[in-house]
Amino acid sequence: VLPRGIGSFNHILFLDVSNNQLTELTKQIGLLNTLKELHASFNQLTALPAEIGRCAALEIIVVTNNEIEEIPAEFGTLTSLSRFDISNNEVRVVPPDIGDIDSLKKIDLSCNPIIDELDEVARKGAAELVKYLRTPDYLKVYNANK
Repeated sequence: VLPRGIGSFNHILFLDVSNNQLTELTKQIGLLNTLKELHASFNQLTALPAEIGRCAALEIIVVTNNEIEEIPAEFGTLTSLSRFDISNNEVRVVPPDIGDIDSLKKIDLSCNPIIDELDEVARKGAAELVKYLRTPDYLKVYNANK
C-alpha cells in the first residue's frame, strides 16, 4: 500500500509504483492535483480508486499486468488524459464516461476479457472508441454487461 501521507506531496508530476506487489492504490492519490503520469504496472491491483478522477492534470495512466476488473466512471473527468494503457487485466467493459475525454489519443485494452463489440471498435483506435462510447447503442451494451 502507498503511504497514507502521499496526498501531501502535491507537487508530484510523475509517480511510478510498478513492480511492488501493491493490492490497492490509496484514495489520497486524488489529492495529487499536479500529477501528469501514473505508472502502476505489474502489481496485484484489482481496482483503481475513483479519486484518480480528481487528478485533473493526468495525461498518462499505465496500469498493465494487474487484475483490474473495472475502470471507474470518474475517469471521464480526466480531460487531459491522452494515453491510457490498461492491457493485461480483467476489464470487460469501459464506462461510457470515457467517451467524454476528447484528448485521449491512445487506449490499450488488449489482453482483457472485453466484450466482442468493444474489442472490434477498440482495435480501430482511440478516436473511434471514444466516439462509440458516446452512442446509445454502447450504453445498452454497457448496462447489460457491467
